Amino acid sequence: RHLQALIDKSLAYRRTDDNGHVVMLETTRDFALDELANAGEMEFTTAVLIDYAVELTTAAVGHLAGHEQGPWLDRLDLEDDTLRAALGASVAAGDADDALTIAGNLWRYWWSRGVLSEGRTWLDRALSLAGEAVPSRRGLALGGAAALAESQGDFRRSVELHLQALHLWQAEQDLPGEARARSGLGTAASHRGDFDVAREHHERALQISRTAGDRPGMARTLDRLGTLDGVLGHAHPVR
Repeated sequence: RHLQALIDKSLAYRRTDDNGHVVMLETTRDFALDELANAGEMEFTTAVLIDYAVELTTAAVGHLAGHEQGPWLDRLDLEDDTLRAALGASVAAGDADDALTIAGNLWRYWWSRGVLSEGRTWLDRALSLAGEAVPSRRGLALGGAAALAESQGDFRRSVELHLQALHLWQAEQDLPGEARARSGLGTAASHRGDFDVAREHHERALQISRTAGDRPGMARTLDRLGTLDGVLGHAHPVR
């Protein structure tokens, strides 16, 4: 009812999409923020915003590489400003766990949309926070930051980040995570022309994935080994 009243008074408007999103005019939003601060409710509102971003990106992350990718990319496009605000708030608060969760969940969205520099900036800011965080969330953010660095040709930084992720996954005894990091190191080595090193990393990643029964990991690494053989122009037996 209150939201409709704002729309009726032209203080907010509905976007022309199928999700019923409502956008406040900038002056209305600034006034509302001032009122929240004056009422002492800014901290609560910010916490709700961050929780929403964590929930949304956690729901999205499993769909950003499959057949449902398109609708989820579109959904995140609509929430782009909200997600930026949540990231900014979590980083400003030094909340490493939430910042790493949101940024780590979003790396493939940024990669898919070509928003590489901004994505790297958010990931670096989240990774620089000293607060406690669930290791798997830091590992996801490290892997995402490495992938975006690689996409911009920054292979030195990509290797640094993949190595940090590798050590984290090894400490956690997380075999799928270790395989992902090794596969990332293999891809970075391929881009540098270090094909023997690349094959070593990929074959080790494949062995680890097989040990873990990680079929997606096996498929990913076999694909990269196939790409490597294509580059070299010959077939190579996979051990």
